[in-house]
Amino acid sequence: MNKGELIEEIAVRGNLKKAEAQRAIDALCEVISERVAAGDTVAMPPLGRFSYAVRSARTGRNPRTGEAIEIPEKATVQFRPSEALRRKLNV
Repeated sequence: MNKGELIEEIAVRGNLKKAEAQRAIDALCEVISERVAAGDTVAMPPLGRFSYAVRSARTGRNPRTGEAIEIPEKATVQFRPSEALRRKLNV
């Protein structure tokens, strides 16, 4: 499902105009992005939890040459699905 299809589905299920659904989705994504970038956790109980995480620096290997390379520390987003979502996936 791409963003256009998501907007269409939200508009139908929420009885909204497509433009309203698009603004709502854009606002949701913006809020989640800003809060996670600030180090907060964003919990959406029916879906899951988005949180800020840091991947430690580590040594990797270049697959072509086998040479050891240093991979720097990196900030990332972690998503943990809710129990309800896990149950839906494992029906």
